[in-house]
Formats: sequence, structure tokens, C-alpha cells
Amino acid sequence: MNIGEFIQVTKGFTKAPHNRHIQSIVYNDSRFVRPNDFFWVRDQKGFNNRVATAIKKGAIGIIAANNLRGKIKEQKNISYIYVDRSMVFKYAQYNRNLIKVPVVGVTGSAGKTTVKNMITQILRSQGKVMSTYATMNAVYSAPYNTMKLNSSHKYGVFEMGMKGLGQIRIMGSYYQPTIGIITNIGDAHIGKLGNSVNNIIKAKQEIIGTIRKNGYLILNADNQYTSKLNLSGFKGKKILYFGIKNNADIKASKIRYKARSTSFKVTYLGKTYDFTVAAIGEHNVYNALAAIAAAFILNVPYPNIKSKLATFRNAGMRTQILKGINNSTIISDAFNANPTAAIEGIRSLKLISNKNPAFAVIGNMGELGSHTVDGHKKVGRKAADLGVNVIGVGTFGQHVVAGAKQSKNNIIAQHLPDKKSAYNYLKKVLKPNVHAYFKASRTFKMETLIRQLKYKKA
Repeated sequence: MNIGEFIQVTKGFTKAPHNRHIQSIVYNDSRFVRPNDFFWVRDQKGFNNRVATAIKKGAIGIIAANNLRGKIKEQKNISYIYVDRSMVFKYAQYNRNLIKVPVVGVTGSAGKTTVKNMITQILRSQGKVMSTYATMNAVYSAPYNTMKLNSSHKYGVFEMGMKGLGQIRIMGSYYQPTIGIITNIGDAHIGKLGNSVNNIIKAKQEIIGTIRKNGYLILNADNQYTSKLNLSGFKGKKILYFGIKNNADIKASKIRYKARSTSFKVTYLGKTYDFTVAAIGEHNVYNALAAIAAAFILNVPYPNIKSKLATFRNAGMRTQILKGINNSTIISDAFNANPTAAIEGIRSLKLISNKNPAFAVIGNMGELGSHTVDGHKKVGRKAADLGVNVIGVGTFGQHVVAGAKQSKNNIIAQHLPDKKSAYNYLKKVLKPNVHAYFKASRTFKMETLIRQLKYKKA
């Protein structure tokens, strides 16, 4: 596309030569600008700083809202284009319709990033994939991701997070998924949605109406809230269910848990397939099933799916197994947290620790609203019921410990006010064969404690 063609689509204004080529457009995040890109700056505080950064990184063109004309500090040899604010969505839609590739949209209360990463790694065996960077899954990321899609991509895989009603619908209107996945529904961000699980269900089901007419919806057959989803808005081809316990189109069985991987069989369309995923815990079997379902729909050969799951590498701090001090084992699952995800992680801890001493180290979990006390208590109680020792760290850690003390099991239940006291306690506890699982919300920065307790080469 050149500037003239872009002006035709966006009805914009420019003094730049219309034959100048637009290689790629980066929306609003100057971190990702590369030489010869055009940078589309959002009308918000600090726009001139972002523009300056983009140009310093090699941007040759700037796209901005009409009301920024005269406010942006223009430089020589840079092309400036001014458009109406509404053109962000209109151009992104134009680009999505121009690039006719299958797009997978992944939402859910837990497992979004892992499923996105699994699908991305599987699909890369078939061609180039445009995928959500890290966990950049908020509503403002949708224009960036959609504009980055280009003719070199064979697939798009986008993670869809939310902290309020309407946000997934907006993202879906950008992505227009060929395949929509709801990994599960739980209590993540419940405090941002009126302390209502029903509102979480409403928010997650917003993806359903954005799936294309020839598309697919993939749902968790075993999640207690799946049956409450309103499917009337689905206009696609088929709904597929994955699961372990209930009837499902894609079902796992004969699950075997190992120290660093999980093996299982999958039944699909009357055939049985063997898989091993390089991740621990039942929740990662569910994650793998969602990814397998998408891969089968997209006709990825079974050997490719199998090999990519066997060599799967997840992002850091997601049930990541590390060597701890004194030959202990640390499970770092501390990128983010909600009670549902924490309980799944503790179940994984119990499985891989076998009969060895196990500790669940739980920090503050945010955005739970009126569910804050009960949510933390539920995690502590579940850990104790599984025979896992409980360390509650921080302000809300006392509720985790209170929950643990409700259990009939005789376990250690210790509240520590901060990470410094937690380190002083745990450095004495972590001994050979002891397993410790760490979970907390992003704002708690549990990784600072984990780094202190990791084994360090002399």
C-alpha cells in the first residue's frame, strides 16, 4: 500500500508524496517500531514523546488524529498523515478483510496466554503467525494487532483479555475470529465486573457473536459455567467441546503426570491420538486440548501438533519449574493470579511433589472486589485439604491462612506480612525434595522472592 491508497481508505490529509510506500503500520506502541515503519499515534497525553521515540527508532511516517495537526512537532523527511479518529477502527477492519487468513481468538478466565502460545507454536510449523505479544491482551491492543497482519502471515492468533463488559466484543469486532475459544470461566477480575460471576459469563460470551459465519467456537465441556453461555449469537459452522470428564468432541484420557511433562490420549472423530505436552498439571491438559482442537480444525497434520506440544515452551512464571536453594524444587506460577487458577496450580504441585513435602506460597490476588476475603480463604482451604502446607504472604495472606486452618488436615499454615519475612522463613524450609509453588497477582511481584530462593551457581 502507498500513501495515496491509504488516503483513499481513510479520507485523510497529507502533504507527503502519494506514491510513498507504507511498509507496515505500528499503532501507538513505539516500542515495536522498526526502520521504515509508519507510526499511528493515539490522541492522548505524551503523544509527542511517542512520536519522537518512533522517529528515533526509524519510523518514516506518522499518522495522527486531525486534532493533532499543529500540535505534533513535524520534522523534515517524515511523512505526516492526519485522519479522523474513527479511522482507527475503519482502517483496522479494512486490513482484516484484506488479509484473508484464519484468525484464532482466545479468551477465558485462565489459560489464555498458554493456549495462545501453544496454538502459535503449533501453527508456526505451517507458516508465519501474527500472534499477541506476551500478554498484551487488553482492548487497546486490538488495533495494533490487526494493523500488523499482512500478506506474509498464514495465521493470526490473538489473546483477548478484559476488565469490563463490552471489551471482548470490541476486540472481536477487530479480529473477526475464524475460531473463537473460551478456555474456562472463573473468578478472574470479578471485582471489576460488579462482583458478579454472571457478568463474567456475559463478558466472555461476547466473543461468540464476533466469530465469522464459516467459523468455529471451542468450549470447555467440564467448566461449570459453560452451560450458562448464551449461544444464540453464534452464526458459525460448528461448536466443538473439549474435556476430560464430560462428553466432548475432543476428549483426553489415560493422563500420566511426570516431573516436567504430561502425557495423555485424545479421542477425536473416532480416532485416538497420543500426546505429551511439556507442561505440568491437569489444567495444562485442558489448555492443550483447546490448542489441539484449533489445530485439527485448521488441518495441521497430527505429527506436527504432537511434536510442537512435546517441545512446548511457555512464557516465564507459568508453572515454570526451577531448581531452588538446597536442592529444592520451585514452581513459579506468579505472572498473575485468581483463586481458580491458584487452585489448579496447587493441584499440579500435589501431583508432581508426590509424597514429598509441598508448600503453596500465596501472595495477594487483586481485582476480586467483595470476593477478596472468600477467594483467598478458598485457596488456602483447598491447599490444606490436598495436604499441602500453606504460606500466606502480604495483607491478604492472612485470609489464605485462615482458610487453610478450616481444613481437618494437620498442615503448616503460616502468615508472613511481607516478602522479606517470607524469604527468611522459606530459606530454612526449602530443603532437598521440598516442592514450593508460588502464586500472586502481577502487582505483588512475587518473582522478586522467587529470585532470592532460586539456586545460583557459585
